Amino acid sequence: MSCSRCVVLRADSFYDWLVEHPAQVVGRPGCENDCPIARWVSSLLGVPCEVTGDGYLLQGSDEVHSIPSWVQTFTRLVDFAFPLDEVTDEQALYFLHLATRDPLGIVPARPLLSSQLIPFDGVQVSGPIGGRLL
Repeated sequence: MSCSRCVVLRADSFYDWLVEHPAQVVGRPGCENDCPIARWVSSLLGVPCEVTGDGYLLQGSDEVHSIPSWVQTFTRLVDFAFPLDEVTDEQALYFLHLATRDPLGIVPARPLLSSQLIPFDGVQVSGPIGGRLL
């Protein structure tokens, strides 16, 4: 179905949006209307949206637009593996790298600062260090 308010969700476009927001909070885990993907889609369409496990909905509509598997994986990683209140651009880039497994080579593995280590079930997960995943 064609929709004038729909957008193709591409990992490279999301990556570009994230790097345009250096050292900023780009969303909140567990918030359907304030997660990084919701903020990105809202910025693309100029309309607030919500992201669910099944797709995204634009404000004022009950039509669910499908999302690709990388968005589903990214959203799960942010919501369930990230027990903090905010997601920064660097943290979102790390999760994007994990969600896409970088098949297109568009998401460079970027070192995280020690202050950006991601706690996971009480264990520190270091993420990409020195340009490679541990």
